[in-house]
Amino acid sequence: MNSTRMSINHKTLAETRVNLGFSLDAAAKKIGVKSLVLASWESGEKKPTYIQLMKASRTYGLPSAYFFGDNVYAEEQPPDFRSFPDILQRQIPEIRLEIRYARERRETAIELLSELDEDIPYLEIPALKNSESLTKVIRDVLGIQVDTQMKWSNPYEALNKWCLSFEKAGIIVFQFSGIDVDTMRGFCLNERPLPVIGLNIKDSPHARIFTLFHELRHLVFREGGICDLHDSGHEKLCNEFAGEFLVPDQDLLRIRAVRTHTGVTWETSELNELSRIFSVSQEVILRRLLSLGLTTKSFYQQFRVASVEKSRRPSSRGYMSYTVRLLKENGAFFTNLLVSSYDAGVISSVDVSSSIRGAKVEYLEKLRKMIRE
Repeated sequence: MNSTRMSINHKTLAETRVNLGFSLDAAAKKIGVKSLVLASWESGEKKPTYIQLMKASRTYGLPSAYFFGDNVYAEEQPPDFRSFPDILQRQIPEIRLEIRYARERRETAIELLSELDEDIPYLEIPALKNSESLTKVIRDVLGIQVDTQMKWSNPYEALNKWCLSFEKAGIIVFQFSGIDVDTMRGFCLNERPLPVIGLNIKDSPHARIFTLFHELRHLVFREGGICDLHDSGHEKLCNEFAGEFLVPDQDLLRIRAVRTHTGVTWETSELNELSRIFSVSQEVILRRLLSLGLTTKSFYQQFRVASVEKSRRPSSRGYMSYTVRLLKENGAFFTNLLVSSYDAGVISSVDVSSSIRGAKVEYLEKLRKMIRE
């Protein structure tokens, strides 16, 4: 029995693959066909079946109807601030698909806010050169002062509180899971209104908090970017800002254990306690101590080498339910907007599903309870 062949535009199919950064072999493997078969579709020699077209659509993250048209969507990519040539070549299609997905959800959010006749939050933070002045303005905008930050019980609570404050201020925060941490720690899209920050869910909560403020520094100065947080060039400025914001000098120095400390070496238990107080990693604490002259560069480097080696060891991060992952990936702001729009009859169950990568509408009730707890 012969399957019906789909008369797609073969040039659109080929250009889409190239624009996403897929090699012929990699794309064919994801679609589930041989490279020669995909090549024959792209040349126009042969055509895919309906099922094969659906697989190609899922691989490229586009509706099947797209491949019948003549116009290939030109996707502008944010600047790439990552450091090493080998890193720049890793998981290019996955990164571009994640950025596209973030853009699509942002556009959906703006449309839904308009449909619901709700105000669109607008980020207003002046690009002050003075770090102390900029920190004060941002803390006022976010509504979280250091004393509040120091009361959080664990890094997961801290990450959730920071993300909620960012979204209230007009920044959508998404999290992604399909990209290695060594390849991309985070990204930001410098759009107004509703700029976007993406965090790698594979990172520790402490690391995601740091990335959040690293990306915020980019946005304040009207930059988008793909980041791995290496410590040189412009990325170094963003790292310094994140560290200074999360662990201010005066607040670190008012901790008794810091004021009474002698010598330039620090026990793991001491760093761990300071890490707990400020909800940052031990490395960030040690960097701040180094900036204050309370440790040496040699001690910091030794600690960092050991820390990197430890991070490469296999670890168990525990089970995460599908609903929890949905909420983390889409953020409270966007998830709540979808739920409200569905309840108001503005969107259908099909719209909800397409907005959050095929999740069934039955998960809405669970999400509704989670975001309102």
